[in-house]
Amino acid sequence: MSSFGYALFGFIFTAKALNNARRGCVEFGREYRMIGDRMRKGPFEELSRETIYQSKWLRLDEARVERPSGGRGIFSIVYLKPGTTVVALHENHDVLLVKEYKYAVERETIELVSGAIEDGETPGQAGLRELREETGYIAQKIWSLGRTDPLTTSVSCVNHILLAEGLIFNPMNGVQEDALESFAVPLVEAMRMVEEGVITHAASCIGVLRAQRFLEQRAKVSG
Repeated sequence: MSSFGYALFGFIFTAKALNNARRGCVEFGREYRMIGDRMRKGPFEELSRETIYQSKWLRLDEARVERPSGGRGIFSIVYLKPGTTVVALHENHDVLLVKEYKYAVERETIELVSGAIEDGETPGQAGLRELREETGYIAQKIWSLGRTDPLTTSVSCVNHILLAEGLIFNPMNGVQEDALESFAVPLVEAMRMVEEGVITHAASCIGVLRAQRFLEQRAKVSG
């Protein structure tokens, strides 16, 4: 068993919801302690919170807090849907990458297969769906390589890193929603692309590095 705690597909995505009527919002996977009409979050006391914007994909909150020093301040927090990033490996250890224009950074990027977890899906199910949608491949085995938090100060969005093996080309019918190109390179080449800044998507960088480590550890165990 590796330090990443890998396991065959069988993920359980747990989420505890705290429904605070005073604030009129729900936050998942967090537990807080109430102090009167205030909420304790670590060393901070939250005095009030307002949802500035909300859509299907994200919510922007503004929280007014009392700091440990006694001073007051504001945190702006973006809550995004949890996501998955998939390191899809052929038997020869070629990894599938996707080239796509990303609107926020206004350029084409090269990344691993990634996408949001839909309601009712486990991370593994979401990863398998995204893999087929973006590349046409299905996977016979999928492993967890842990999770990441992209921007811990202002963004709340858990991203699950997965390793998919036993790939079979079985594309879906229909047209892809966005224009993208999928291709495969050796894992060592993907490592070079991470090191040289060709791949800049954070979860993709982490996924490539963790996959390489996972394979090295597995080879030692089986050897």
